Amino acid sequence: MFNLKRMGAVLATILFLAACSGKSDQQGKVLAKVNGTPLTEQDLMLASQPTGHGLEERKTGLDHLIIEELFYQQGIKLGLDKDPSYQKQLKDLENKGHGSAAKSPGFKRYVANAMREEMARRILNTQIAAKVDVRIADAKQYYEKNKTTISTDLHLGLLKYATKAEADAALKRIHNGESFEAVARAAEIGDKAGTGKEMDKPGAKAVKPSWDLGYLNWNAIPIDFVDTLYRMKPGEVSAVLGSPQGGFQIVKMYGSRPNPGKTDFNTMGTSVMNRLRDLKIIETYNTYVADLKKNAQIETY
Repeated sequence: MFNLKRMGAVLATILFLAACSGKSDQQGKVLAKVNGTPLTEQDLMLASQPTGHGLEERKTGLDHLIIEELFYQQGIKLGLDKDPSYQKQLKDLENKGHGSAAKSPGFKRYVANAMREEMARRILNTQIAAKVDVRIADAKQYYEKNKTTISTDLHLGLLKYATKAEADAALKRIHNGESFEAVARAAEIGDKAGTGKEMDKPGAKAVKPSWDLGYLNWNAIPIDFVDTLYRMKPGEVSAVLGSPQGGFQIVKMYGSRPNPGKTDFNTMGTSVMNRLRDLKIIETYNTYVADLKKNAQIETY
């Protein structure tokens, strides 16, 4: 989620600009303030979450950046910045600067953003993931409650979009009478599957379209989608699912079948524990973020 290595290519650009142009020292427009700390256009450029150029992509990136800043401030309160490994990373980054470029506001902004990202990763690991405890008894209880689901495969179709606006537009087309498959084929123009018309040619080899996922077992379906998808009936299309971090999806359920393999607890126990842990981490993360936002002063412009 928070990838410090991604910043390397950006660093080279910043150092070059800082050496060649005074404009690199400009931080750009202030987009938000978190407890008084400004987040600027340059911060958004350096953020780990790709933002693209559309208004919604920009909002998505800013939301992600605000969460990182909340995590960073919480990490400072908890004293995580005093950790020797954190201090070493900070020193190593500062040492990457050369000459006047190292003193430029642009380079300092780069370092600040990189360490914000690193602190957010530490908060995620130490205050969220580390606090989730899944025991064998929890896994057995979950298995017994969801035994039928775990032993059932679903045949699914999937449409993926970078923004909710795109997903909402696609779902509106489906609600207005266009088929899921037509929307999927239109999205595939230019891909290997094309529009599907090439399948009408004599002797053409059938190719399963990329949006047709075939039958997936419970273990292959995102754990936060499981409850929704297993409640769907054949032919039903879901609402827009997903998040700004992972993208947005629309799913069609074509049918179900019993899983052909072993699905007893002895076989599935480890998977159940891992996926139950993932589910609890997602829930804990959402609660943690909501609590930080509730107690913070956040202004957006």
